[in-house]
Amino acid sequence: MAYALEDEFGDIIGKARRGLGLSASGVAAQVGVSADDLQKMESYELTPEQAVIDRLASVLGLQNARLGAIAREEWEPVQRDFAAGEDIAIEHFLVQEFNANVYLLVNSSTQTALLVDAGGLGDEVVEHVRQSGVRLLAILITHGHSDHTNDVDAIRQQTDADVYVHDADVAINRSKLGEGPQLLQGNEALEFAGFTVRVVSTPGHTAGSVTYLVEDVAFTGDTLFAGSMGRCNLQYSDMLQNIRDRILTLPPGTKLLPGHGPASTAQEERLHNPFFD
Repeated sequence: MAYALEDEFGDIIGKARRGLGLSASGVAAQVGVSADDLQKMESYELTPEQAVIDRLASVLGLQNARLGAIAREEWEPVQRDFAAGEDIAIEHFLVQEFNANVYLLVNSSTQTALLVDAGGLGDEVVEHVRQSGVRLLAILITHGHSDHTNDVDAIRQQTDADVYVHDADVAINRSKLGEGPQLLQGNEALEFAGFTVRVVSTPGHTAGSVTYLVEDVAFTGDTLFAGSMGRCNLQYSDMLQNIRDRILTLPPGTKLLPGHGPASTAQEERLHNPFFD
C-alpha cells in the first residue's frame, strides 16, 4: 500500500485477542490452526486464506470481510487535505522514531495556531511557527504517553503556549509537560482566538485519552486509527463503546486525524474498520 496503515492484520487480531483476554493457544484451537501459525499471523509472517480469517473474525468479534480486505492490503483511506473549515490549515509533522503524528492548526485570519501532541520535532515546530509569523496559543495533548508529550515543555518554554491535558493522564509523563498545565475533565468547549475546540472524553487507551473536535476535524490520538484502534489498557468493551458512541457517530465527512498512521473519515471507519459493524 502506498500509504501504509498504522496497524496490519497481525496487529488487529492481536489487539482483539488481548482485549478479550484470550490466550493464543485457545484462539488457535477454536479457529482450527496451530498456535505457531497464529503467532506467525500476529507477527506479519503469515496471511491466511479468507476461510481462516472468517473463523478468526468470529472468535475475536471482528468484521470478517473488512478484516480480509486489510489482510490482503485491498483497502486504505482516501488521502485527505489537511484543513478544518475555511480558515484553518492543518500542517503535519511526523516523528519518525515513533511514527507519531504532530498537527499544527493555523488560522489564517487571526494568525494564531494550536498544536495537537508533541512527541518530538520540538525545534522544527518552533522554527516553523516563528517563520510563519503566527502565535502559538496552546498545545493540546490527546493522552499522556511519551511519544505524544516528549517535546511539550521544550515548545512551551519557547512559545509561552498553554498546555492542555486530561487530569487522569497528567502523571504519565509529568516532567515533560512543564509548569501548570491546564487540566481537562472531558466534554469542555475551549475558546481561543480563531478556534473553538470541543473536548470529547474517549478513555480506553489511557484513562485520560481525549478526542479534540475543531470544525469538521477530529484528532483521535491513539483511540482510533484508520482501519483499527489503539491498544486498550483499560476495559476493552468500554473502549469499543466509547469509539462507537463518541467518534463514529460524528457526521460522515468528519476527518479523523489519529496519533499514528493516515487520516480517515467517520464514514470510512464505519464502512471499513473491522472492530465495528
